[in-house]
Amino acid sequence: MDLMYGIISIVSLILVAGQVQSQDKEYVQGCGGSRTHYCVPRHLCKVKIEFRMASEIRNLGCVSTALCCPKNQINNGPPLVRVEPMVNPPCGFINRNGVTFSISGDTTLAQEAEIPWMVALLDATTRNYVAGGSLISPHVVITGRQRIENMNADQLVVRAGEWDFMTTTEQLPHVDVPIRSIVRHSGFNSTTGAYNVALVFLRTTLDKSRHINPVCMPTAIENIDFRSCIFTGWGKQSFYDSNFMNVMKKVSLPVVPNDICQNQLRKFFGSDFVLDNSLMCAGGQPGMDSCYGDGGSPLACPMLSNPDSYALAGIVNFGIDCGLPNVPGVYTSVANVLEWIGTETQNVPMPAEREKVPYTKTIIFDGSQYNQYNQPNYNPTGSPSKLADSSFDTKQPIPYVPAENGLPIEYRKYDNNQKNIKPARQDIDVFFSTTMEYDFDN
Repeated sequence: MDLMYGIISIVSLILVAGQVQSQDKEYVQGCGGSRTHYCVPRHLCKVKIEFRMASEIRNLGCVSTALCCPKNQINNGPPLVRVEPMVNPPCGFINRNGVTFSISGDTTLAQEAEIPWMVALLDATTRNYVAGGSLISPHVVITGRQRIENMNADQLVVRAGEWDFMTTTEQLPHVDVPIRSIVRHSGFNSTTGAYNVALVFLRTTLDKSRHINPVCMPTAIENIDFRSCIFTGWGKQSFYDSNFMNVMKKVSLPVVPNDICQNQLRKFFGSDFVLDNSLMCAGGQPGMDSCYGDGGSPLACPMLSNPDSYALAGIVNFGIDCGLPNVPGVYTSVANVLEWIGTETQNVPMPAEREKVPYTKTIIFDGSQYNQYNQPNYNPTGSPSKLADSSFDTKQPIPYVPAENGLPIEYRKYDNNQKNIKPARQDIDVFFSTTMEYDFDN
């Protein structure tokens, strides 16, 4: 490992030397409509900008890992941040401040590499997004059954270590792993959402690392703090948004007792609605919720004995709109399927092969690649000076959505088999949030 870091350090010094000698030639593409500002890795800019403010004007044409930095504020430091390896890391830890950089401001985005257990299930051929999931062991992922109901193991891959689907400039790279088999819970009921859960077994075992690591399982319920759980995913931020998140979002949610949740949901499903015992609820705070496209994604809660360690409590199942006050979202309860998980995981042998997880991505800049931190086809709608304008409105959170061909990324299609449940109030759309299909371009 020391040899690896020695090589990285030497490469970094060479790159820095080249940068100092020919910086003017390397940074040939400006950002934010300015010829004196350049997109550089966040740690290389002396000016720190709140992420939400930057994202409201699409980060001034820079990808999420970069800042639109004045030329005279660019540090001539190494393009890579040294990342210390973790030896046998424990389950459920988070990188609360990111690993190679932190984003600041009042935001609903996860920090870079903050949630190591979060994974995405992708179409194996197109790499289009299918569902969210959680790594519960180095070779097992848990997700929602409904989202992958009509797909077999060869049609899917699991992506671990992802943060922003629209860039490959994260220093800690993602890993795509093929799937060996899928086990679906036989008790699944598409009408009630009961037992909407599936286990995905990988062909290779992932090495644990700082940005890829399993979540803990809820073996001791009395040791879990249900007041401050976190949900993560890449679905919509609100039901009426036309865009889906490419940067991972994170929302803090309290668990709602089932009897209270059931009564709150009866306003929409009728007085005879019964919440299945395999389900649980969380949220109910205005604007704070999982949403359309988040099916299969995790709800994790901190341990009372160690608030920096998280256990998997729920899996996104269905909901009413997104973020309505006093209307919790519904999740599959992981505690209520623990016995099934134990039985099914015992029946599947460990993979013979291991998938090596690199601690860092060695980015070699040859001049043309210095502009990899610019969004392609960016049409500037603001300027760097706007960031210093105190009158600039930052009260309303807006998702960070880069542009494709000069336009915001939009959802491509709805699943024709979308599950709809007619509510008592016809002005509210009730849906299974596991049925939205969106194509991410990679």
